[in-house]
Amino acid sequence: MSLFHSRDLDGFVAECDRLGGVGAPQCQPFLAEFRLRCDKEVDQSLDPFSDAYFDEQVELYSEIAGRDLNQDTGEITPLDVDAHVEAVSPYNSRDPKFLSKHTRAVLTCLMLADLAPGAAVLDA
Repeated sequence: MSLFHSRDLDGFVAECDRLGGVGAPQCQPFLAEFRLRCDKEVDQSLDPFSDAYFDEQVELYSEIAGRDLNQDTGEITPLDVDAHVEAVSPYNSRDPKFLSKHTRAVLTCLMLADLAPGAAVLDA
């Protein structure tokens, strides 16, 4: 198992990049056992629509990002829009294993959430 602390994420990303990126076959073993440990633990008993829950999520974001939340500038990532528009998937990846793993993770989350019929879900 590869256990990383939030303060080690820059090194984790650098190693992923060195191995060819998350879609590269040589990066898959490195990603397979990735676990992240954070100092901030969000109280899961809080109402997810409450200010208290939001505040805890922002604290977690700040720990992981290493900066305060700034929605105007904080998450701007260079993106080759034309390449993604032409791609076979939103991830611009042709690796079925990578795409299947992501899809399975999202679907597992939906299954475990035990949502009521008609529930609205945002996959961001």
